Amino acid sequence: MAIQQVVPISILLQGDGSTGTFVFNLGDVYQISSGSAVNYGNLGFIPTGIEVPNPPAPLISATIDSATGIITLTLLAPIPAGVILNFILNLLFNSGDAVPFPGPFQPTTVGARLQDGSGNPISSTGDALDITGTVSISGTVPISGSISVSNFPASQVVTLASTTITGSVAVTGTFFQATQPVSGTIAVSNFPATQPVSGTITANAGTGTFTVGGTVAVSNFPATQPVSGSVAVSNFPATQPVSGTIAATQSGTWTVGISAGQTIAATNAGTFAVQVTNFPASQVVTLASTTITGTVAVTQSTSPWVVSLASTTITGTATVAGNKTTNNAAPGATNVGALVGIANAAAPAYTEGDQVLESLTLTGAERVTQMPTTQGGSLSKVAQGLTTTVNVKASAGQLYGYAFSNPNAVNVWVFFYNTATTPGTIGSATNLIYEMMLPAGGAANVWIGTGIAAAAGIAVAVSTSETTSAAPATGLTITTIYF
Repeated sequence: MAIQQVVPISILLQGDGSTGTFVFNLGDVYQISSGSAVNYGNLGFIPTGIEVPNPPAPLISATIDSATGIITLTLLAPIPAGVILNFILNLLFNSGDAVPFPGPFQPTTVGARLQDGSGNPISSTGDALDITGTVSISGTVPISGSISVSNFPASQVVTLASTTITGSVAVTGTFFQATQPVSGTIAVSNFPATQPVSGTITANAGTGTFTVGGTVAVSNFPATQPVSGSVAVSNFPATQPVSGTIAATQSGTWTVGISAGQTIAATNAGTFAVQVTNFPASQVVTLASTTITGTVAVTQSTSPWVVSLASTTITGTATVAGNKTTNNAAPGATNVGALVGIANAAAPAYTEGDQVLESLTLTGAERVTQMPTTQGGSLSKVAQGLTTTVNVKASAGQLYGYAFSNPNAVNVWVFFYNTATTPGTIGSATNLIYEMMLPAGGAANVWIGTGIAAAAGIAVAVSTSETTSAAPATGLTITTIYF
């Protein structure tokens, strides 16, 4: 890998809540330099590559087209609508690379001469070509305006394979109707002797007899027919079933035999003596809906009792104990769990005193709203005209960002150290936690979302040398965001 020059630039992106990809030409990016905005494409060459350190939103990739200078930033998720984020892009230039940005297209006037197939020139009158004879055209040629054709036939032959015609169309010629009237006598040589007949046939009988075959439906035949005289029945059963009530008189003791499933209705004014020989000692009783008074002893084989409450109202206080364990992939059937969040497409509205669940988006992200406050938040320290070093915080803290400008005509390096005082030697790598080069007349600002930890404290220093102490001619304004 060759030595690379790293040039940081800053861009602000405002989200629309739906787009996760930002594509732009690096040559059209404006940077602040010497108090004015300049187009980056007017300043240099196309970088070999780019990188985005500590992006304010998660990135999938950041690429640059080495031929056109087009940069593509692909975000893990769209930036919320209206939110502005500051991205720092490090432009990487390999040693010896010199691919300039494509310059603007400069139109020129080009002369053209037309020839026919034999090489003869074709003249023109005004904006029109002077063409006689036959012109052969291949492919598709768009034509606008009017075209005059001198030999187009007045009548055209049209073939209609399948066409729907609306309106009235005049048709000439001779036509025959599908059905033609016939008069006179027609001889049919193959007429069947027997013809099928459908529908209703009216028959007028004289003195003869009709012979009817098949089944004849009679709609008014009486269900009951009167019979006179003697009727002989050859298959009358010896035993006949009897229904209804039969009066029987017997002086002694009756012997009655019944089969399973039969019922005997008996009426008596006195007392019946009934003897049952196979009555079970224990009887099964089914109570669909019964009120029981008194005390009933109930024995159940399980301990404790298992009670199923499909629909029951419990009054008083009921103690519920759960034994769900942490990180248990398969909790027991009696474990008690809790749903602590609710998914909404939009943030719900609450009223004072509401008991609410945690609000999640439909993709499972937690909704967190930053509320303005007069207390808390990050701290800042501004060092004006800094030419050496200054302590920002004398105890442990977090570096969250910075903003500075370089009024000098030379490059200036900015160093952040993990120290409770000031660095022993400016430019030294001891306790150095952050370093960057600020181009001559340039400015930069960065917000580091997760922060950089400094266990001892935070100090900032400047130098015109990358590794040693060399005070710039004009002091820099350094603003440090920390906590």
